[in-house]
Amino acid sequence: LLTTGNEPQSIVAPALGTGTFEPIGYNDVLMLQGRVFEDENGDGVFQAGETLIAGSSVDLTVDGVPTTVTTDASGFYTVDVPLGSVVNIDVDETTFPSEYSNVLLTTGNDPTGTFVFTDMTPEVDTGYIRFVDVTGSVFFDADGSGLPFGAGDVLVENALVEVSASLAGSTVSFTTVTLTTDAL
Repeated sequence: LLTTGNEPQSIVAPALGTGTFEPIGYNDVLMLQGRVFEDENGDGVFQAGETLIAGSSVDLTVDGVPTTVTTDASGFYTVDVPLGSVVNIDVDETTFPSEYSNVLLTTGNDPTGTFVFTDMTPEVDTGYIRFVDVTGSVFFDADGSGLPFGAGDVLVENALVEVSASLAGSTVSFTTVTLTTDAL
């Protein structure tokens, strides 16, 4: 990676004389690569067969300089960073395709915080699991049918409903929420 900003150079050397070039500086470069994926089993680790999310913006700050890259058709992104760079990475979930509008981070690294890359080819995976809205009714089952809105059934207002969820083997944490039903 050119660090001095002065290449290429041209000089005109006098006849039978010498000319002087400005020093040209370079720094070792690492190719930072990452992928944005749907973590279908919620374990926080990419596995073969999990869907990669294409077209997502990834905002990076490399040594204080912001840049944005977009995941390719395979859900990958790459960017060259100078060796020893301080890099912050933030996947912009608002740029996900519409089917990923309700997602929850599973890899615990977005934004990633600060990395200093010193060797190798670093890879940063960022995974999400889709979640759905849960709706329902609380009712008094007067006819014993097990189905709402049967003969004599009555919706219950202001009932406290506790909702909790878990995903086996997941790094995803869920909170138990208590809701109150509304009036219809």
